Amino acid sequence: METIIGVGVVFAFLLYQLYKEQQESKEKDEEMQRLVALQEERDKVKKEKDEVKDIPTRDLLIKILEEMDCQPENDKDGRIGFQYQGICFLAEASNNGKFVRIIYPFSHRVSLLDIDEFSRVRRVLNELNNVSGCALFYQEYEEKDEIGIHISKHFLFTSDIPMLHDYLRCVFTMLFRAQQELVIGVEKEKVNEEKSIKQ
Repeated sequence: METIIGVGVVFAFLLYQLYKEQQESKEKDEEMQRLVALQEERDKVKKEKDEVKDIPTRDLLIKILEEMDCQPENDKDGRIGFQYQGICFLAEASNNGKFVRIIYPFSHRVSLLDIDEFSRVRRVLNELNNVSGCALFYQEYEEKDEIGIHISKHFLFTSDIPMLHDYLRCVFTMLFRAQQELVIGVEKEKVNEEKSIKQ
């Protein structure tokens, strides 16, 4: 009987050791896969950086926009016009500098005849200029009887920045977010005004 118990204990110990070794082997395999994936990501970033190394800023922006299928074109004022997610944008960049300015023109429109709406827009615009990371400004278009709200973002753009496509997508996200916050903010102002009138 003691022999059977002894064999059972040894057998259980061997099974535990086998299980433990399999777990350690599995963890090592998972760690190796993570390291391989990390190295592949590093190689990809290095390859991307090598492809754009020493390209001047304006040329680099055009190259990245073309790769993102934005179809950039130079306009008569020397700016770069392009589309991203169906929205027309403008970019200002020089090969002598390291910064780019992207403008989301006419992100919002207000009739010149609607003074209350313009007042709301102006209040929200001033608030967003303090917190959004973008510059919001308006321009009067008397021939159309409207005011156009434009949003711009000024940012560093060089070949030293890794993952430029993702970096540029983040800039577009900021511009879209500022536009959404403007619309939502104006609606909130309108609702607050209506509440105060009812009280």
